[in-house]
Amino acid sequence: MTLYSELTAGMHNIMGLCALHVFIIAVFIFVISCCIHLNRRYIILSALILTVAAFIQQGFNDHCLHNRYDEIYTVFYAAIGNMPWVLAAGVMFVTALCEVILSVHISWKRKQQLTPGAIKESLDDLQNGATAEGTEIIQNYPSMIVRTKDGTVWDIRKKEIAAGKPRIWELAAYDITVQHNLNSTLENRIRRLNQINARLKDYNRNVDSIIREREILSAKVSVHDDVGRTLLAARSYMEQPKHERNREKLLSLWRYNLAVMRNDIEPQQQSNEWKLLLDAAEAVDVEIVLNGELPEERTVRKAIVSAVHECLTNTVKHAGGNRLEVNITGEDLVSVSITNDGTAPSGEIQETDTYVLKENIDLVIMDILMNDGSNGLSSAERIKKNSPDTRIIAVTSMPEPSWLGRARSIGVDSFRYKEASKETIINVMDRTMMGESVYPDSAPETNIGIAVKID
Repeated sequence: MTLYSELTAGMHNIMGLCALHVFIIAVFIFVISCCIHLNRRYIILSALILTVAAFIQQGFNDHCLHNRYDEIYTVFYAAIGNMPWVLAAGVMFVTALCEVILSVHISWKRKQQLTPGAIKESLDDLQNGATAEGTEIIQNYPSMIVRTKDGTVWDIRKKEIAAGKPRIWELAAYDITVQHNLNSTLENRIRRLNQINARLKDYNRNVDSIIREREILSAKVSVHDDVGRTLLAARSYMEQPKHERNREKLLSLWRYNLAVMRNDIEPQQQSNEWKLLLDAAEAVDVEIVLNGELPEERTVRKAIVSAVHECLTNTVKHAGGNRLEVNITGEDLVSVSITNDGTAPSGEIQETDTYVLKENIDLVIMDILMNDGSNGLSSAERIKKNSPDTRIIAVTSMPEPSWLGRARSIGVDSFRYKEASKETIINVMDRTMMGESVYPDSAPETNIGIAVKID
């Protein structure tokens, strides 16, 4: 049988490299066995494996050195060199197998043993809860805080007393009920303050845009009213005899509106809506007689002025009257009645939809005037019956919820509340022409005094 010394230098190098790995693993196993306090017999076994691995590694290493320098002759060299190479390889294989078995045992043993910090780690990871006796554990570390059945909160602390040997531990419990309750109250208040602070930050981010949008809306409403007043004045001017026409007054109104729309001047602030309404009535030769007093509350006052403005338009446009009487009664609950001296319509008021029916019109913006929805919506219904391809957008400043349903039923393509809509009329027109139907989810909410109107 071939001896180990008769092997080639290449085989000596391979065997030496394997022996080196077996030796390193044996050292690691021996150190771990000592550190985790294994049973004595396992420590002795790991030491025996380390000794055999060291013997084999040294013998194989001496042969590698002999092949290079040809002058190494040690006890290990002689023992391994006179050993059949199969036996030497078998001893190394058995040593490696023992290392594997011992490594598995060490891994299993480490999972079963408690390390010095295992109990502390377990207590630190223990979740807050209640014991079997109903005592709630609030905190585990660095001290234990518990709440007993009667609501008392205890802080339990453990401290070592330096008194030599043996070691003496002091275990003290402190009643911290008042402090704990105050801390809980403070934490809740801090949490609420953080929420309020977050809402205030959101408000501060949005307040500038909200103020800007309100100013823009106010300016648009002002321009809208001014243009409407000028149109009524122009109509009244055309219906008057030539010798009674006030041409300069009408031109002054038009110059002002054109300057506002060109952004040459700012629109006048409507600080006194009733005064502006009287001016509009004077421009169209209509006298407004007020019986009673306007409420001081701004929302109620504004609602009355808006209603009188609509009645003024109807008086001039449909009734042909020149006197409008407004009767206001009540204090807490305000009642308003508005009448004119014009001619009552003999039938349904017909809007100017004849032109739309005769011409090829793509889009119609239809204003709704009467409270029963019979004006603009009735015209829209006739247009849809005779010209289904014509798209119609119904617009109104009155928050009447019934108009939404009627507009849908007669086929109106889109619907927009003037003051309440967040979307501009240009966007609604573009979306409608693209084939989209734009409708609000519901009528806007209107507050009048203490009354609330919700659709």
